[in-house]
Amino acid sequence: MLRIGPASRWAVVALAACTASGCTQESAGRAIDSTEIPENTVGTGTPPASAGPPADTAPGDVGAELAATHPCEVLPEHEVTALGFDPESAHFDDFGIIYSCWYESLPTGQGNLTLQLDANKGVDSINLTDFSANEIQVGSLRALRITDDLDPRVCQVALALDEEVHVSVMVSFVEDTEEACRLAVEAGVVAERYLPSAR
Repeated sequence: MLRIGPASRWAVVALAACTASGCTQESAGRAIDSTEIPENTVGTGTPPASAGPPADTAPGDVGAELAATHPCEVLPEHEVTALGFDPESAHFDDFGIIYSCWYESLPTGQGNLTLQLDANKGVDSINLTDFSANEIQVGSLRALRITDDLDPRVCQVALALDEEVHVSVMVSFVEDTEEACRLAVEAGVVAERYLPSAR
């Protein structure tokens, strides 16, 4: 039986969720104008500047605000540091389906932190086949705590900003599932303060 490696297996959660909700390469991704993102910053560890919310975004339109948000600009540097991760290690990924920022741990910490924004689907559209999910509360948000028996060093917390939008906080490469989930929930509580639904 084929066993998918940790990174690929967790990427499947995002890909399967997109497939289940019917999104395509044309509809996936974000609303940031690609001409406003310098090419030399993508994937280099230096987060590019966000285009900011579009001028015609109505107040309270969580999906539009999230689509215009850059994942490496959600958490201020001091919050990333307080969580035990290195803000200077911020690495932006945009593969159309996966739109995220990940951070390496500080020398005194462990693991990686990933913040993934999805303005195209809610938590109920995530395909959880072969994963375990429990509904929890993170701050004021409904969330799913997603784990994988094949990789106990990873935990993903998917935050429901509304029925059609979610943000995932993932912690990977730590000692065990409980520690990964503790850190993911802690990061989710902090992230909520800076997400559109919390404004």
